[in-house]
Amino acid sequence: MAVGEGVSRVKVGDRVAGIFMQTWLAGEVTEAKAKSALGGGTSGMLAEYVLLHEDGLVHVLNTSLTKRPPHCPVLLSLRGMPQSKAV
Repeated sequence: MAVGEGVSRVKVGDRVAGIFMQTWLAGEVTEAKAKSALGGGTSGMLAEYVLLHEDGLVHVLNTSLTKRPPHCPVLLSLRGMPQSKAV
């Protein structure tokens, strides 16, 4: 990994993951924010290297669950999602 000039949220060596909607950081989702979805209105993550804005990254915790490679990357990213209950 490399970081560009002026980047302050991450540094070389940090374990990070890209968030799905790169510009949806808070509040209601808008059409513009939805268009920032990786693989939708912008390039996806099926590459050896990708270029992302620092705001589109989150730090990955160093736990026993993240020390081994996940069988399905989507499952890793959904672990923190709130669970809805059937009505």
